[in-house]
Amino acid sequence: MAVRKPTLGKAANVAWGYVRVSTSTQVKAGVSLEAQQAAIVAHCAARGLTLANLIVEPGVSAAKVPLRDRPEGAKLIAAIERGEVGVIVVA
Repeated sequence: MAVRKPTLGKAANVAWGYVRVSTSTQVKAGVSLEAQQAAIVAHCAARGLTLANLIVEPGVSAAKVPLRDRPEGAKLIAAIERGEVGVIVVA
């Protein structure tokens, strides 16, 4: 598989946040998706990053499903390959 190195240019300061929990139980009782989102928003604001997108994937196992095979993960990878993402922020 060929991997293109993105040219950042204007995207260098553009962040996408990625929020995920593995199971439906964690969605209800683990580190909440909302807490992760708040942490990402705060991190971007503190560092002067433009948060262009915040991806949420509840109940998707990282051990069982590669990022490229997750619905929202595939969108993130595509945006990176297009050079639209300079920073990925994960709580």
